[in-house]
Amino acid sequence: MSQVSVVKGSISAKMKRNKPRVMSKSGHSNIRIDKLVLTTLIEIFITGTFLAKIARPKKRAETIKFSHCAVITKHNGELCLVIRVANMRKSLLIQCQLTGKLLQTYETKEGERILLNQASVKFHVDSSSESPFLILPLTFYHILDDSSPLSDLTPQNLKEKDFELIILLNATVESTSAVCQSRTSYIPEEIFWGFEFLPVISLSQNGKYVADFSQFELIRRSIDCTLYSTDPEKQKLEEQYRKEDQRERERRTMLLQQSNV
Repeated sequence: MSQVSVVKGSISAKMKRNKPRVMSKSGHSNIRIDKLVLTTLIEIFITGTFLAKIARPKKRAETIKFSHCAVITKHNGELCLVIRVANMRKSLLIQCQLTGKLLQTYETKEGERILLNQASVKFHVDSSSESPFLILPLTFYHILDDSSPLSDLTPQNLKEKDFELIILLNATVESTSAVCQSRTSYIPEEIFWGFEFLPVISLSQNGKYVADFSQFELIRRSIDCTLYSTDPEKQKLEEQYRKEDQRERERRTMLLQQSNV
């Protein structure tokens, strides 16, 4: 009997030793730290995936607003095609780059007809950098000089043209460093010759810049009468005379300054 009781006692002791305990006799937890770390990492991964899906660049791109129309007006003495772009959120967009593609039918000198010719259209912005921040509405312009694919536009043939101007804006979201892209397009019926956009940015009494989005789409006739000239050759001559007159005045000013010295 004593041997049987000893065997039973040893078996029960082994069972007690093998039974898992949440809390040891000394009062310390027996839960493994690696399981806690693994569980925490899984929760972080799931939460990050969920937040990234909510703030995906596609949704961010929908908050970039383009003007419904484009205008052709004078800017810094040059004939330009002008559009407006605005950021509708308070979060900053950095490294903004705006480019254009002109899609139109083109006929080569050999008589070959290209139905979907693509030409690059370069846009500029009045900034010290060609990749500005987009926190307030910006005005981008394309100079209609001899190198422009739109150089043959006139007030008379604008509405008769058959083309589409694709606008692409690439930017980086400052908070997430995610790259987003937004695009729009303009056809001849959406381009107005001899008009200009109304100002949308003003300075408040507190010295802060304020954007009035109620005027974002509004345009008005330009005060430059040469924009409405019916003769393109006459318009070019007037522009040439105006530039020569400007250079002559600058030369006289320089000579006057030298004589005063």
